[in-house]
Amino acid sequence: MKKNTGKLLSIIPLLLLLGIACYLGNGTSTREEDLPSVSQEPVDKEGGNLDETENSNAEEKGDDIEVDVPKGYRTEPTMTYSPDTKVFLTGEEYGVTNEQYQHRYNWGKKENAVTGQQPSGWDENVKKENVYGIGEEVPLLDKKVYMKVNKVDIYDTISEFDRYYFGNGDMADVDMVLENGKLDHVTRCKWYELEDGTNSTEKDITEFKFIVIECTFTCDANWVERLAINNFRVIPLVEENGEYIPQYRYEAQNVGKKNMEITYSGTPPQVYEPCMFDKPIAKRPSSFFHTYITKDEVIECKIGYFVDVDYLDNMYVYYRGTANAIYTDSCLQKFIKLF
Repeated sequence: MKKNTGKLLSIIPLLLLLGIACYLGNGTSTREEDLPSVSQEPVDKEGGNLDETENSNAEEKGDDIEVDVPKGYRTEPTMTYSPDTKVFLTGEEYGVTNEQYQHRYNWGKKENAVTGQQPSGWDENVKKENVYGIGEEVPLLDKKVYMKVNKVDIYDTISEFDRYYFGNGDMADVDMVLENGKLDHVTRCKWYELEDGTNSTEKDITEFKFIVIECTFTCDANWVERLAINNFRVIPLVEENGEYIPQYRYEAQNVGKKNMEITYSGTPPQVYEPCMFDKPIAKRPSSFFHTYITKDEVIECKIGYFVDVDYLDNMYVYYRGTANAIYTDSCLQKFIKLF
């Protein structure tokens, strides 16, 4: 019995060492895809929704959720980040810190607890307290990045802007843009959904303006954050009963219709997405509207949009991040009135 006890005691230190080695091994090799993910736009690498059990836990714990991750860098940087020589990357060459992962994880939990599994395009009214004005600093809460619109200009032509800023010219290559850069008239089709499930359409002629917002991005995160410029969309909103609703829905209700959608001939497929960005870091259209920002860095830039003149006065810019485009209780639901 004593011999067996002695053998058992002799292998305990070995088992402890093996356990520690396994723990450290997991800590140094863990990559982003091995850990819980949060909901992001398709342009971001991280993706996926949390299940109902996680949603209920997140609702109970709120912002106090802690993720058990190793200390130090979770993904060591293989490239040195420089604001002056930044390049678009498809991997994690700038590194991913535990602090960054923890912050994104917490906000993702909170977002999913609120939004659940709502289908894409589902929306709610915008709360008045989530509407900002020109000159106000607006937080993009999941990134520790801040946006401020300094000025908005309206143009009838894109001729004074470098075509390269339009996604290497691709976003300006539409029928609506004439050879001299001026914007031609287009056909607008309004598609109405009726209460009985049927639909009807109306066609007319309208014109577009090119609006350019001059804005400033700052950051107080202790990591390098990717910033997808094409997530900054514009949308027309109107105030109703102390909240803001999409102008399309407002118009439909006024004519006794359930909903309305609009399509245009000769315009970009997604009209109210950015078509111009003057601080690109990549030539490829697929990555053109991306940049990076880190602590104390300041990005002064211009972002351009093609906008239907009939909706110009009610136009807002917003950040479409991990949340639905419009969601009442979203962490990211922040709108800036442009005019």
